[in-house]
Amino acid sequence: MPRHRHENFYWLQEDLLRERQPHATWTFTVLRPQVVMGYAVSSPMNLVAALGVYASVMRELGRSLHFPGGGRYVNVATDSRLIAQAAEFAATHEIAANETYNVVNGDVMVWHDLWPSIARRFNMVCGKPLPMQMSTEMPKVEDIWQQVVHKHDLQPLSMQQLVNSSWEFTDRVFGHGIEHPAMSFLSGIKLRQHGFQACMDTEDALHEWLDKMQHKRLLPV
Repeated sequence: MPRHRHENFYWLQEDLLRERQPHATWTFTVLRPQVVMGYAVSSPMNLVAALGVYASVMRELGRSLHFPGGGRYVNVATDSRLIAQAAEFAATHEIAANETYNVVNGDVMVWHDLWPSIARRFNMVCGKPLPMQMSTEMPKVEDIWQQVVHKHDLQPLSMQQLVNSSWEFTDRVFGHGIEHPAMSFLSGIKLRQHGFQACMDTEDALHEWLDKMQHKRLLPV
């Protein structure tokens, strides 16, 4: 697809690299993931933390786990461990020199279909979709989150310290406010054709990261 019509710093950085590379002894590789899943505290784009805090607060309020986003959007995600593997591949294989790759888990998913297993993880009833702009509504229940922190002896972090601005990111990922179904996925075929064969199941990866955040006492069990 063509570039957006604004000076995105990604494009500026890539242009600079392509300008300098022919006169240098180094090469570069561009890796493009989609909806990165991993372990992080206070990241502005951590879906896992936002989802975990949302579920924990709704459970504390005695509510079902309602999907807060929009329609049934087909999407893909990228486990951060897969990005690390792809980076190692790019650094150790000549075929990757000056190439651009999409890095995705290898499957596609619809958030609504993952929702029952997320509800089971938090011992909740899976409710019907109920749109909520989390970036607006979740900061209003900071006091409930603090109840969760004390009740489960979690690390003493505020919602802002743990989630940061990931609410805005999660609203977008879940398609909040988007009226018509859409698809948002990248093809990882080129990377596989060049020899990188690793893949991950997105649902498994999501639960592994939620489990790690629970183990680290960032989210309640």
